[in-house]
Amino acid sequence: MNNVSMVFRAAALLLLAHAAMANAAVTGKRSPLGFSLSGGLGTIHGGDLNRMIADWHAVIAGPDYEALSPTIEWADFQGVSTLGAEVFYHLSTRFAVSLGFEVLKKHIQGEITFTGGPGTDEWNDNYYFYHVEYRDESAFKPENSLSAIPVILNAYCFVTGGRPLRAFVKAGVGYYFASLKSTYQETTTYHYRTDRYDWPGGALSDVYRDESTTATTFVDRAKCGALGFHAGAGFEFDVTSSMTLLIEGMHRTADLGRWKGTGSVAHRSYRSYGWQSEGYQQDEEAWTYSYPGDLCYLLIDKGPRVMINNDEWGLGDVRPALIKLGGFSFRVGFKIRF
Repeated sequence: MNNVSMVFRAAALLLLAHAAMANAAVTGKRSPLGFSLSGGLGTIHGGDLNRMIADWHAVIAGPDYEALSPTIEWADFQGVSTLGAEVFYHLSTRFAVSLGFEVLKKHIQGEITFTGGPGTDEWNDNYYFYHVEYRDESAFKPENSLSAIPVILNAYCFVTGGRPLRAFVKAGVGYYFASLKSTYQETTTYHYRTDRYDWPGGALSDVYRDESTTATTFVDRAKCGALGFHAGAGFEFDVTSSMTLLIEGMHRTADLGRWKGTGSVAHRSYRSYGWQSEGYQQDEEAWTYSYPGDLCYLLIDKGPRVMINNDEWGLGDVRPALIKLGGFSFRVGFKIRF
């Protein structure tokens, strides 16, 4: 949340509080209607998003990439920021219902690198002596942005109904409108050079060079809707006759499957090669395409991905992706009685 947004929201809250307190002073009693704004931090299970990250860590630690000196920096989905608003109707001093919404957002990115070489080699034939140097480097940069806006219906029971402090328990249901944007960027660079000498220690007569760069970027956008459930408990503390401080903890369960969306892939490659005496040749290639599909958990080049599946790939190890928002959250906020 930026500073300008925080100022406007705080100003709106103060105006509402002023109006509510003025009304309370005139009527001398509380309205059954109320409004709350709260925010905090929580955890989420992550589902296949966290499984993808854990499986990549396992792949990197295995024997397949051991010769390429792999490194990985990729933390999983854990903490998530939450912001929510509710409109209350108090049925009595003990019971209330509310309708509202929340905003949950989480963005993570990582990087995996592989390095082949550098290496050297030397050999000669009947005419020349050759000195060879080579190396290759590749990187995989994943980025995932998950957001969910559940529309929630809650029931509150106030265990203690006195003032200024009241304890409550709550339970409710929410319908989650979720979206996921994923970017997976693969880059590879290859360097190969051969120096040709007239004889060992003799004059350099020619140079052969082969250098290439390849970049492929997958971008996916998917959406999903699903029901979830939650329950929690907390406290209300009267700050004024119309404004209440809220502190609550809540656990939610929400499994999001049946994601649908669009994937796209952009590829670009460049290669320069040949003997210096003959002139270097250059090859370039660039193409893009997009495709609709379901968000799946799949394998590409031995690495797991949560991404839109293109049926034309014909991959065998593919299943629908499941992203879980279940977890615990702690929030603090204010409630105003009109």
